[in-house]
Amino acid sequence: MVDNPGTAGAVAEIAPGITLAGSLGLNVFNAETVRALGRLSFKLLLLSPELSAGEITLLAGAARSQGLRPELAVFAQGNLETMVTEDCLIIPSGLCGKGAGPCSRDQWYGIRDETGHLLPVRIDGECRGHIFNAAETCLVDAVPELVRIGVDAMVIDARGRTPGYAGEMVRIYRDAIARAAKPPASTARGYATLRERAKVIALGGITAGHYTRGVREE
Repeated sequence: MVDNPGTAGAVAEIAPGITLAGSLGLNVFNAETVRALGRLSFKLLLLSPELSAGEITLLAGAARSQGLRPELAVFAQGNLETMVTEDCLIIPSGLCGKGAGPCSRDQWYGIRDETGHLLPVRIDGECRGHIFNAAETCLVDAVPELVRIGVDAMVIDARGRTPGYAGEMVRIYRDAIARAAKPPASTARGYATLRERAKVIALGGITAGHYTRGVREE
């Protein structure tokens, strides 16, 4: 999985035939982006999480009508990255391992904003700070609509979470997909329960984010 065309081109040149998947950094907003990236042998493209349900419908419809090949995926579950800083946010706490090895990958870090929300923070190998949304995106009750739209895959970002979290969240979404294959009368009752199951293990609560309200253009 890569998040810029340059990396994709380099990987394809060094390892011809390797399967490529596009990450959020590609900012896939429209069918023309799908067409352009399809030339780089992408098998799957993760659509921008800023797209609304209506925009995803238009994009998927346009891509399919043109016979574009990459599979389309949506970010269905996890804390979205909101900011990257060159500064190590752990240094002021005295917990930074700089000079004595990397920061502990077993330790959870976060910063609290002025509203009281706690935002997860992860430090990468170059000591950059990655700040994530306080609430997890959760589209489990949108699964029937996503299936109808023609979305091929739903991505769960479980980085920094436990194996137990990953396993349970995968089970929740598998249950949702199985329900989506049944008549509507048998699916509507179960999605509230699935959403509650996801909420129990989510970090900082859940939100449908831009999927329901889109992004307001100034």
